[in-house]
Amino acid sequence: MDLRTYLSLKGVTATSLAARLGVAHTTVLRWADGTLKPKAQHVADIVAATNGEVTAAELRPDMARAFQLASCPPGRDGAAGSVVPLPGSSR
Repeated sequence: MDLRTYLSLKGVTATSLAARLGVAHTTVLRWADGTLKPKAQHVADIVAATNGEVTAAELRPDMARAFQLASCPPGRDGAAGSVVPLPGSSR
């Protein structure tokens, strides 16, 4: 679910989420209404604070592939973030 929906359905205030994330409540409001995209370093914190109910792809669809790669388990060669083909891709 998106951040605005999460705040509304869960009864979480922008102020309380902001305190957990160490940002201003106005920043959370701007993330929720889409006028500001969270910086990449805040995305993981938001996902954790919402227990995964708000996903990285919902917060930053423009960076969905990067977040997918960062969360991949190491490959056989031990390299973190091994490339995993997306469903429907030819790789």
